[in-house]
Amino acid sequence: LIPMLLSITVVFGAILLVNQTIAARLQEAARRDALTDALTRRALDEAAEIEVARSNRHRTPLSLLMLDIDHFKLVNDQYGHPIGDAVLRRFATATQACLRREDLFGRVGGEEFCALLPNTPAAGAALLAERIRKAVADLVVEVDDHRVPLMVSIGVATLGEHGKAWQDLVRQADAALYAAKRAGRNRVIMADAIPLSAAAAD
Repeated sequence: LIPMLLSITVVFGAILLVNQTIAARLQEAARRDALTDALTRRALDEAAEIEVARSNRHRTPLSLLMLDIDHFKLVNDQYGHPIGDAVLRRFATATQACLRREDLFGRVGGEEFCALLPNTPAAGAALLAERIRKAVADLVVEVDDHRVPLMVSIGVATLGEHGKAWQDLVRQADAALYAAKRAGRNRVIMADAIPLSAAAAD
């Protein structure tokens, strides 16, 4: 009887472990955008609140990049959604290659993404944003006989300098992003609207 009870216990333990593993994988999958593997907006918001609280508590710098692929609607309209999806994947891969392991990368809209950078002051965030802009500008997606170039506009904001809460940071970085769009796209602009780069300067 005892060996049988032990066997049953082992089986139930194994089933429980498998169920926990499956649940953990499903939970992680729900936190990721299926197309780009970026964090979902909800997952990013949850992680960002923790990072903002940590930054305020320890008085460490925290910066946010808001990134929007330039003329993405034109790509979808001209080449179709499968090519648009390929552009999103290539963009996400190139951007994540520029980030550190501790940085948080999320998709917050159709072609809009953001990167939250712990322990990164404004100057460091500006340099990283420019590195991402150049990496994206080097990308080309092949479509039949056409080559689709990519460009990105980026807004940068830093906690403390441009607000003390997560939503303040998002609002300021978003405003800088749209300032970059209005200024001609393919550029980086800080929350105080100082241009850091432009395609014409390359």
